[in-house]
Amino acid sequence: MFDEQGNEVALIKRKFSLRPNFDLSIMGKDMSVEGSFYGHAFDILNQGNLVASINKKYLSWGGDAYEIDIHETENNELYLFVVIVIDQVIHEKKA
Repeated sequence: MFDEQGNEVALIKRKFSLRPNFDLSIMGKDMSVEGSFYGHAFDILNQGNLVASINKKYLSWGGDAYEIDIHETENNELYLFVVIVIDQVIHEKKA
């Protein structure tokens, strides 16, 4: 993801694993995303500290729905970006 000036502000890369795991860089901070075996819950960790939790809701009308609990006050929109990318990656894998 890039800002208006073309600077990279976020990067997410899938890691090879049985569970969905990702390397994440947000505003120069290296983080990790660890998913549950079925890909319904994810934790975003910064040096082992939990910064956000993502949970897929099982019942929703009209498509997938996620709940995100952000424990940091900065860059909230970038954590929403992470949810969107993870959802897309999981759907591509199922197709």
